[in-house]
Amino acid sequence: MGRPSNAQLQIFALVRFVYGLASLLNLYSTCSVLTGTGTCQPTEIYLLSCIGLVLLFVAVAFSVLTTIAYDDWGKKRRLAFVAMHCVSAQLAGAVLVGSTVMGGIMPKGVHIAEIAVQLALFLILATAVWGGGDGGGGAESSVLIAGRVRGGIGINPKTFNVLFALLMVASIFINSDVMTYDMVLGQAVADSITDTAKFWWSAYGVYVFELFLLYGFGVTYGTHDDNDFLTGLAVVFTAGELLQTYWFEPLLTEQYVKNVLISSCVIIGIGILAMAVYRNKRHRDYESLGGLVR
Repeated sequence: MGRPSNAQLQIFALVRFVYGLASLLNLYSTCSVLTGTGTCQPTEIYLLSCIGLVLLFVAVAFSVLTTIAYDDWGKKRRLAFVAMHCVSAQLAGAVLVGSTVMGGIMPKGVHIAEIAVQLALFLILATAVWGGGDGGGGAESSVLIAGRVRGGIGINPKTFNVLFALLMVASIFINSDVMTYDMVLGQAVADSITDTAKFWWSAYGVYVFELFLLYGFGVTYGTHDDNDFLTGLAVVFTAGELLQTYWFEPLLTEQYVKNVLISSCVIIGIGILAMAVYRNKRHRDYESLGGLVR
């Protein structure tokens, strides 16, 4: 248990990717498997799809950030620590949802498998976080020191990522305590919403918290390249969320669709502006120093 390897984080990213893809596209009737029913309500499929999109986002982000920090052991150890928090959140959710034999919503076999997978991921990541290293304070045992969040603030990806992280926090509160079912799904659908759909509505906030942790890592420990990548990924994710909203438009209220359209356009516009200004400045610096700046 020395240095954190790329494999540990890539395994976490792969599992998140499989979960995300299956949930987003309802592959192999994922919704029915998770609930143990023959069919799923459209609202259940929609909410599970929302969770799947977030999981795909997290998977891609961790995989690329791990690749960027290929031989930076301190950064990878801190990234593994963030991943452990993500796994802990999903593990807690799996325990709380319970199996059908205990009055929960998951079939017993699926529930046991879910807990086993999350525990295995936790232990895999723990070898990266709790590894003893060389014990002498060298590169292998180092833990990355956090930078100042306010350092480097301007019209750039880091500033966008700070705002995006704060937006994720606001989203958790709005999803949990402000927005009601009828505001999103309409009164008729909200009146017949199932317990499973209600659970996934609440669970969505847990997965959004993973995004907050991810962007918190970016603004405190990330390099310029890390933050530039995270901003671009946020733009793609927001565009995906917009497409998803229009795909499920018949289920949603007109006002909610309009709100998603407006907010998505704002986020995408600010993200593209931040990346464009940063890359233009970087190009000018590169030329002014005769190509010595990378």
